[in-house]
Amino acid sequence: MEIGAYEVERELARGGAGVVYRARHRVRGTLVAIKVLLAQHTTPEETERFRREAEATFRLRHPHVVGVLEFDTHQGHPFLVLELVEGESLQARIEREGTLVVEDLIRIGEQIADALHYAHGMGLVHRDLKPHNVLLEARTGRAVLTDFGIAQFLNDATKETLTVTGEVVGTPAYMSPEQALGDRARIGPASDIYSLAATLYAGLTGRPPFDGGAPLVVMQQVATDPPRDPRELNPRANPALSKLVVQCLAKVPSERGHDAESLREALRDLLARTTGSGQARYRPASKARSSRASPRSGSPGS
Repeated sequence: MEIGAYEVERELARGGAGVVYRARHRVRGTLVAIKVLLAQHTTPEETERFRREAEATFRLRHPHVVGVLEFDTHQGHPFLVLELVEGESLQARIEREGTLVVEDLIRIGEQIADALHYAHGMGLVHRDLKPHNVLLEARTGRAVLTDFGIAQFLNDATKETLTVTGEVVGTPAYMSPEQALGDRARIGPASDIYSLAATLYAGLTGRPPFDGGAPLVVMQQVATDPPRDPRELNPRANPALSKLVVQCLAKVPSERGHDAESLREALRDLLARTTGSGQARYRPASKARSSRASPRSGSPGS
């Protein structure tokens, strides 16, 4: 199968809204990932979401953000050409391992906080950070943030919220309280801090902070219930990281105590204390992990 100038080699991932392929440029031989919107989702609203993802990510050039190379259509289906990240999602790793080695988890958090610091500096809030949207490169262990489909530009005066059939787009278990409440005025960089903390919580415990089943139940919990200390669910969870994560899960954005830059530095300091080294470095995945990791890039959509 061909898509634009690319020859599809195989399917990497599939979700409710889209499919991701590994592909090679027919002339240059470049390997990429191609994310295609499925036929039943080529509505004006979903196509606009795709366009926004391309617009948002084209502006970003950062080692911990998946690069978008092209945006086009093929037989009426919008598609994105993305940097190929050979590895797996953080969600896949959590599902396989249950909880992560603390040094690995802190490294992932520090790298994604660095990506958020850069994106926020470029005027962009991700709004859908979750383990599914963090890719882990098998060879180096590099963490990469993907899927900016519902990102919000900070200078967007309308503060619009993309919806599907009238419902807020996002992932209830990882969205901030202000997102769950539809409080558009308070959705901003601190919302991404909450979502990163919820993602780290899942790495510490094997589950998100709130997981009540039905989306509306989870959103109610996110808005009102205090999170359990990660050590109640995993007695071996690192105390310092657990404390930092719970702080960043505060209901009120101003009480989270960190922007992306200060959270990155806090995680970097914690990593140095945990490993006894002076700086954070990538750690290549083990041979066992590399052999089990499936190639993946981008997110096929929820």
